[in-house]
Amino acid sequence: MRCARVGLDQFSFTGALAATANLAMLAEGQQLHNLFIKLGFDPNIYVINAAMDMHGYFQKARATFHEMLELGSKPNRVTFVSLVSACNHGGLVDEGLSYFASMTKNLESQQQLSIVYA
Repeated sequence: MRCARVGLDQFSFTGALAATANLAMLAEGQQLHNLFIKLGFDPNIYVINAAMDMHGYFQKARATFHEMLELGSKPNRVTFVSLVSACNHGGLVDEGLSYFASMTKNLESQQQLSIVYA
C-alpha cells in the first residue's frame, strides 16, 4: 500500500493485523503494530483488539488489554471475547472465568452481553 502511495489508517492496520493472525505470522503482525505506533496513530480499540487476536496467547493478550485500559480505552465485547479466547487457548480456565465475570459486570447494555452469549 505504501509503495502504491495509498494512505494507511486504522482500518488498513486492523485488516492487516487480522490477516497476520489468520496466517499465524506473528513477527509480521508485530512489525505492523510497531509501525502503527511509530507513525503516531492514536490508540484505537479496533487495532488493539486485532493485536490481541494476532498474539493468540494469554500473556501478550493480557498485557495488551491492560495497556488499552491504561490508555483510557474502554473495553467492548470484542475486547473481552478476544481476551477470554486467549485464556482458552492458554488453558487458563480460572483467568478466563475471571475476565468473563468482569465482562458481565462491565458491559453497559444487556444487548452487548446477549451478542457475546450468542
